[in-house]
Amino acid sequence: MIFARTFAAALLITYSLATAALSAQTYPNRPVTMIVAFPPGGADDATARILQDPMQKALGQPIVIENVGAPPPKPPAPSPTATLSCCTRTRSQRA
Repeated sequence: MIFARTFAAALLITYSLATAALSAQTYPNRPVTMIVAFPPGGADDATARILQDPMQKALGQPIVIENVGAPPPKPPAPSPTATLSCCTRTRSQRA
């Protein structure tokens, strides 16, 4: 029983020292990419750019903003061959 307690205490001390050494690493150690899911120039992009400077100071790393949202689709150009189909109903009257 004494051996089990001594072994558990030694294991606990080893685990504590190992985790302390691992947590001493600097993170992040490379530039951080902030992904914005909307096109540039919108409110979300502006918010990300406002947060960019304080985050750079807090983390000590550059923050890169990447917009991955597609711009809104353009309406189709008018075409001379465009057609409009609609349903018509005819009534016949009997005399």
